[in-house]
Amino acid sequence: MQTQVFKNANEFNAAFNEFKKYCLLNKLGYQNLGMHSEKVDALWHQFILFTREYHDFCIEHLGSFLHHEPSLEQLPEAQSGFFQAYQSEFGQLNSLWLDGANCIARSANCTAKQNCTARLNCTAKLNCTAQLASRNCTARVVS
Repeated sequence: MQTQVFKNANEFNAAFNEFKKYCLLNKLGYQNLGMHSEKVDALWHQFILFTREYHDFCIEHLGSFLHHEPSLEQLPEAQSGFFQAYQSEFGQLNSLWLDGANCIARSANCTAKQNCTARLNCTAKLNCTAQLASRNCTARVVS
C-alpha cells in the first residue's frame, strides 16, 4: 500500500475492515452511500489495481462486482444516509469515516431505469451471509 496513506499495518487493517463494512452496506441494499473516507477510498483504489483479487472478492462476498466511480459532488443526504446506515448496522462511526472523499459505488447488475448508486444488486433478493464477518469485519450480518 501507499506509505503516505498508512503509517503501519494496523492503520491499513483498520481501513480494510471499514472497506468491508462499506461493501456490506452496499450488499444490504443501502442506496446513495457515497465514499466518505480518504483512507478507505485510497485502499479501494489500491485494491482495484489487483484486478483478479478484487473481482474474486466482489463475487465471493458481494455476489456482484462493485464499481468505483469518482463523483465531483457529494450530496449532503448521501453523507447523512451513509452515517445512518453505518450506525444502524455497526454502531458508533469509526473515525476513519470523518476525513471525507467524493466517490460513489455502482454495481454491474444495475439497469439504467433504476437508481443504483452505491448498491450492488438492484434486482436480486438479498441473501446475506457471515462471510465478511469471518474476515475481521465486526459487522452485524442480517440474513
